[in-house]
Amino acid sequence: MTKNPATPRDKAGGEVWFVINNSDPTSIVLREQNGSGQTGTAVLSGTGNFTNVSLSLSAGALGSELVHIHEGQCLPADLGGVAYALTSFEVGSGSSVSNVEASIDSLATGGFAINSHQAGEPSVYTSCGNISAGGDSLSITLNELNGSGQNGFVTLSARGDQTEVVVSADAGISALAHIHQGGCNTLGGVAHGLSDTSEGISSTTIDATLASLINGSFAVNLHTDGNPGVYSSCGDIAVTGQSLTIALGELNGSGQSGWATLTAQGEQALVVVSATPGISDLAHIHDGNCQTLGGVAHGLSDTSGDSSSAVVDATLGSLIAGAFAINLHTDGNPGVYSSCGDIRKPLAVATLSASNDDTLYEILTDQRNNGAGQWLFAGKTRNGEVRRGLIAFDVASGIPAGSTIVGVSLTMTVSRTIAQATEIGLHRVESEWREGSVNAFGNEGSGAGADAQPGDPSWTHRSFDTAEWDTPGGDFAPSASATTNINGRTAHTWASTSRLVDDVQSWLNNPDGNYGWLVLGDESRNQTTNRFNTKENEDSESGPVLVVEYRPG
Repeated sequence: MTKNPATPRDKAGGEVWFVINNSDPTSIVLREQNGSGQTGTAVLSGTGNFTNVSLSLSAGALGSELVHIHEGQCLPADLGGVAYALTSFEVGSGSSVSNVEASIDSLATGGFAINSHQAGEPSVYTSCGNISAGGDSLSITLNELNGSGQNGFVTLSARGDQTEVVVSADAGISALAHIHQGGCNTLGGVAHGLSDTSEGISSTTIDATLASLINGSFAVNLHTDGNPGVYSSCGDIAVTGQSLTIALGELNGSGQSGWATLTAQGEQALVVVSATPGISDLAHIHDGNCQTLGGVAHGLSDTSGDSSSAVVDATLGSLIAGAFAINLHTDGNPGVYSSCGDIRKPLAVATLSASNDDTLYEILTDQRNNGAGQWLFAGKTRNGEVRRGLIAFDVASGIPAGSTIVGVSLTMTVSRTIAQATEIGLHRVESEWREGSVNAFGNEGSGAGADAQPGDPSWTHRSFDTAEWDTPGGDFAPSASATTNINGRTAHTWASTSRLVDDVQSWLNNPDGNYGWLVLGDESRNQTTNRFNTKENEDSESGPVLVVEYRPG
């Protein structure tokens, strides 16, 4: 099934941002298909369940429009169906930024490729690049030398006893490229030759491990075309520190988008900007954010070309902790901004198992509980008795205080059902309860389990038999925080909503008020009950899972 670019959001206002460790981002080369003359690079970086794809395609005889991540590998291998849609190209080439709801590890299996399609003729492929199977990688920046105007980056990816080296730099400036001994300030002899870089993109596999290159003293060096004794750009192969990549979103109908990577360099930060060329010139780090830009805090290099790099006198930590944005200005009209991206704290992801789960059984003549059982139930039985689930997560123990919640999703597994497809909602519980101690026998849903014990929740009591619900069947918000369609015995996910985010944020801010959600099925007719696995289920991998994306405080 095709999945569209997902939250965090694409392009607008720089809402896409990720922490990149030295094994993240990964660069791949897209090679021409069907004589299109079109090539490109894709940089994949990610956090948690999302991957950012920054794509650059050259102009060619054939222009591209649709771009996807496909299952399989590029032709002539077996290229399969579309797995994830990427941002389309409107003019046949250029740059784009997309986000897909898949972790970078899940894509780096050797089973996916990025493929572009001819505009107006999507059955004709114009370029393709395989997303390689996992392995450590290192991305380094190429910095301009001798006033060449050339900048770029290199991704080195471990391939067993070899290393794949992908160079992406401003085209038309260099040709020869090598890995030299020494560093950029003290270049020695050539250790490994690299492919021609005159087109701006090259890929070479060399006979050296990535570890040996990092642990040794080496640099990637590009030579001026026609005058190889003059170096055009260079980058040391070294782990320089944590980086942050943000998206630049279009402003004022400029047609410009792109990304910026900020890399820690001690008391300074290296800022590499890659945005749609020919639109902007001046660029700065401003105080404030893209919605409320303030004055210039740090100047950046000219962005009229494909990429630029600058070193600013500020630590990466101070830029992230403060309120800053990278802003590009329209060439010739600097008062009109062309693109912008907020420098924001990176997202973190917490995966939480349920701390409490239980079922309320509508049996007015008796008090039943199943808190220690393998299943909870929601819906209406064949006999017309209602079942309502209770579930809670210890948010405060898994997420640092002061964090801002960004996204929330809940996954639960249906292991048995008598229902057709039905909507089930999550309603915020408004009174305190705790998981019961009873483990009902058999299927647990019939209501024939053991009697509720003191302190257990039941249909009429939130704590049997000393505290009643205000309303039998539980005290909960009338409106659902989220709903999802339940259809069959499989895992089902309630996707993030603003109400789910608000619920979890309030529970983080006030842990004593965390009473979880009531799982409410279709009670308008009989035979709608679904059975969900609980945290006590013998299949320990199938219990309820809450995934929370948050920004640390």
